[in-house]
Amino acid sequence: MGGANCAVPTCPAKNSRHKGLSFHRIPRMGVSDPWRRQVLAKIDRVDRTFLEQSKQHHAKLWVCSRHYKPECFKTGPKGKRKLIEGSLPTENMPLKSVVTPQPPERPPPKNRDSAGPNVPETDVPVPDVPAMNLTLNDLRRDLKRLPQPWTLLSNQKDTVSVAVIEDYVLKLCVHVDVNLSANVRVLGMPVPHLNQNMESVCLSQYLSSLSALKLCQGVTDPQLQQFSKPPQENAVSKHFLHTSLMCPETKPFVNSCVRSSSCSLLSEQDVCTHCQKTKTELTKKKERAEKAEKKPLHKFAPLHNASQKKLKLALLELRKRETIKKIQTQLEQDSVAVQPDIHSKLKDVLTVNEELIQDNLTKLFWEEQNKAFKAKGKSMKWHPMMLRLAIYIHSKSAAVYRSLRDTGVLKLPGESTLRDYSNYIHPEGGFNPEVVAEIKAAADKLKENERFVVLLHDEMSVKEDLVWDSKSGELVGFVNLNQWTWEMGTNTVASHVLVFFVVGVNSNLKYSMGYFGTRTATSDQMYPLFWQAIALLELTCKLKVIASTSDKASPNQRLYQLHGQAHQVCYKTLNFYAPTRHIYFFSDVPHLIKTIRNNLFRSSPHKTMLLWNNGKELLWAHIRRVYDEDRHMELVRRHKLTNEHVNLTSHSLMNVKLAAQVLSKSVGSILQGQGYEECHETAKLILFVNRFFDCLNSRSFEEAARKRVDDLKPYTNRNDPRFAFLANFLTFLNNWKENVNNRPGPFTKAQRARMFLSHQTFKGLEMTIRSFTEVAVYLLDNGVKFVLSNRFCQDPLEAHFGRHRGLGQRSDNPSIHTFGYQENKLRLQRGLAMRFQPKGNVEKRKREEIPVEISDSPLKKLKR
Repeated sequence: MGGANCAVPTCPAKNSRHKGLSFHRIPRMGVSDPWRRQVLAKIDRVDRTFLEQSKQHHAKLWVCSRHYKPECFKTGPKGKRKLIEGSLPTENMPLKSVVTPQPPERPPPKNRDSAGPNVPETDVPVPDVPAMNLTLNDLRRDLKRLPQPWTLLSNQKDTVSVAVIEDYVLKLCVHVDVNLSANVRVLGMPVPHLNQNMESVCLSQYLSSLSALKLCQGVTDPQLQQFSKPPQENAVSKHFLHTSLMCPETKPFVNSCVRSSSCSLLSEQDVCTHCQKTKTELTKKKERAEKAEKKPLHKFAPLHNASQKKLKLALLELRKRETIKKIQTQLEQDSVAVQPDIHSKLKDVLTVNEELIQDNLTKLFWEEQNKAFKAKGKSMKWHPMMLRLAIYIHSKSAAVYRSLRDTGVLKLPGESTLRDYSNYIHPEGGFNPEVVAEIKAAADKLKENERFVVLLHDEMSVKEDLVWDSKSGELVGFVNLNQWTWEMGTNTVASHVLVFFVVGVNSNLKYSMGYFGTRTATSDQMYPLFWQAIALLELTCKLKVIASTSDKASPNQRLYQLHGQAHQVCYKTLNFYAPTRHIYFFSDVPHLIKTIRNNLFRSSPHKTMLLWNNGKELLWAHIRRVYDEDRHMELVRRHKLTNEHVNLTSHSLMNVKLAAQVLSKSVGSILQGQGYEECHETAKLILFVNRFFDCLNSRSFEEAARKRVDDLKPYTNRNDPRFAFLANFLTFLNNWKENVNNRPGPFTKAQRARMFLSHQTFKGLEMTIRSFTEVAVYLLDNGVKFVLSNRFCQDPLEAHFGRHRGLGQRSDNPSIHTFGYQENKLRLQRGLAMRFQPKGNVEKRKREEIPVEISDSPLKKLKR
């Protein structure tokens, strides 16, 4: 028996590894041919190797003992098991893909009614009616008062028939014979369990009780009916297809349903319990059929049992394989070998997974590439968004852009084409009318409650350089003399550029309005430009300027103070172009956080400040102590302080992130929990500033849940408790200032000034807190559903300056001439430039928080 394997399909039994099983040889040819044929029929294998081997006289084919019943074996005198002649393998046999249902053995004959299938007795109650002791003649007297909708069908000598007829169809019929035995039929089918002896039953009550029962609807789903058959004589089945002709006044039709062989026909429910079980069985049968239909046709499956649909699919699959084989043969003949590293790179470029395809920008890019590879010559018309993407890539690195285009890896517009789009608007200082027209076109798409905007302005240092502009014939680089209200000198070269930037409060509107060459503009020079920008936004663009934000530089502070009284902090002014609204002034919150940190950094007996409040000094040494304690202990870090946070340099002084991490809740809590009395006021200030920064830095709905900080949630209620906290913070600052002024001792005015925050910082804090408290409530009362406090910060303008510095590559300090052309490029990039935020003193946001809008608006191009 050597290496015997079981011949039954899908059986893994093998003599070498399945101990405890016995293997029995299939009967030989010529000895037990009938038995052999029956065993081979049970195995039912159609593969060529098995068929050829089974025809050999001395073929060794085996079947393991797990396929025979225990009674098929006999034990010899030596204890060896042998098969009883005629035994067949019937256990653990594989199921056939298509099984022909075999009818069960015929039951013993019964007396059946030839009009329909046998209906056994059910649990439907027979109506209880009072005894009447009737005869057939007495019953005929009740025919005169038949209940609705019953009608007399026939009145003969030996029988009386009454019926319910609907739409010319005999729905319900009752026959009473001479023995007063009532036989009930529903749609021509007998209902034996409702038959009644009428000797002691009132006819009218009996008929009324039948009318109260409902006709079982059966299984009416047409898709399930195809799995049932009409009733056949002498055939036993669990269910049958019942059809009946309906004849309404409109048009006759055939009504069909599937009923259980035990259907009650009349019951108290719309569908009887037996038919509900039948529906469940048919549903499972349908699911099995659909699953079998989807399963591909096996290559050795018998074709006479396969459906037409499966045969078609198999033929299509065969043709597809032949076509693919031809293409592969052609590729092998015409293909050129590629190096492995180039092959992997090309595969990475051309393969786009589903996650990337879901991004609209990526999908548009590959569609444009497909179009460009098919285009001939210069006939390609690029999508406007593709042109913006090309301008963005070219502005990052012109050499890389040329390399991608020259190698043919990507199809991209030519550099001259990009210049024609970028230079359509000639860069000039001031408010360019064409730029204002673009802002107006974007504003026209906004709803009324989305038109609130914030006006930002700030200066950026540029290279003092003069450049000859061949188009205008002028030297570019001087201060914009025509933009100021008085003469500043005929040969003054600009060292800074003043930029006005507009940001939507509850929209994605972000535009640079205009720029001016300056040498650090003063407040009286900025005053007319400030109101000119507001006039353009209010009157031309129909936007609502609600706030203005800048850093706390002295010219900006004096600009805001020009709108109020000299000795009071001016935080709002009446809008000249919309007298029903105010314009609120903000000092940039990230700059305020940096100046508070810098004030604390300079607080030391040996430095310029020595902060004091309630008898306690607020010292930078307290911060250094927290850092040193964790640095010398082998514990988990309780904060994010590093050497860069504690030992500040000229570069780290400008980093908002470092300042926010110093004035954080973790540092304040550590100082508060140390128990040192002298650190109490320092911890109190840090905790106040940390929460103040969170309240004015809400950027999205998700950030508060992600960081588990409720103060980062958007403002949606005018009674938000954070407004009360901001008022308390302002009270804390005023009390601190009053404590310093009332401190006993011979302190000079300069010495008392060292004990409190700088005048510019305190003024910026007071102005910002008052402005935000009022403007947030005003916006919520005027149609704005939520307010993100970060929209009143100067981050968008700082990021705009960072992009300008990034376009210059190694030279991050452009001239006025270069700055103008870079403004054109950034304006055309729109959402692309916003999505990829540069490095700077503002924290980078996640990519998904700034979606790129696919715009179909055409770009204007220079005509040659």
